[in-house]
Amino acid sequence: MIVSNLGVVRPYIRKDELDDEASLFLNRFSPACLRLPLAVPALQIAADMGITIIQDKYLLEDESILGMMCFDDGDVEYFDDRTGYYERVKVGSGTMLIDPRVKLSRNEGCYNTVIHELFHWYRHKEYFQSLPPRQGMAVCATRCTKRQIEGVSSPQRTTDLDWIEWQASSIAPRILMPRDSFEQVASKTIRNNEGLFQNKKYYLYQAIADIAEVFHVSRRSARIRLMETGYFDRYFI
Repeated sequence: MIVSNLGVVRPYIRKDELDDEASLFLNRFSPACLRLPLAVPALQIAADMGITIIQDKYLLEDESILGMMCFDDGDVEYFDDRTGYYERVKVGSGTMLIDPRVKLSRNEGCYNTVIHELFHWYRHKEYFQSLPPRQGMAVCATRCTKRQIEGVSSPQRTTDLDWIEWQASSIAPRILMPRDSFEQVASKTIRNNEGLFQNKKYYLYQAIADIAEVFHVSRRSARIRLMETGYFDRYFI
C-alpha cells in the first residue's frame, strides 16, 4: 500500500505481481478459468459482485470514455445522442457504465472494458471512497478512456490515478487470459498452425485469431499477451 499526498492509501502492485493479482481475482470469482482454457464470464462475475451494468448511455460524444465505475450514489452525466445535449442520470454505488459503442465497434473488447472496471471495484474501491469530496463532482467514479483501457498510458505514472489505471489496464487482459490456460491455448494453436504458412506473418495472424476466439478477447489483446508470455519472441521473430 502507498499513502498519497492526499492522505489516502492506494494499492501498490509491482510489475512482477500482475499475473498473481489476476490469479487471486479469478480464484475468488471464476476458479475454473485458472485450470481450463475458458472465456472468462465477465458479466456473470459482475452479477456475483453485485454490480449493476448500464450499457445504453453514451459517456461522451466522441467515444473517448469507454467505461465508468461509480463508488457512491449520485448523478452521472451522459451524452444523449437524440437531443445532442448532456443529461444526468441517478446511479447507485456499484454501478458500471459501458458506452454502447464499445460492443459495436470492438466486439469481444467489451469484456476487457468490463473486467477493467470490475478490477477498479475489487481493488480500488476503498481508495476512491476515501477521497475527500471534490467540488463539482456529482458522484465519485473512475472515468476510463480508450487509451487507459487499452494500456496506452503515460509511462511516467506520476499520479495516483496514473498508477491505478496502469494496474487495471495491465491486469484485465491477464484475468481474461490467465497465464497457465493461455499457455495451453498458445502452445496448441502454434503446433496446429506450424508449417501451414511459409510466411510468418500469416502464421502469426492465424495464431492470434485462434487465441482471440477461445478467450473472447480482441486480437490486439491476444497479440500483446503473446508478447508478454514470450511466445512472440520464440516463434514469430
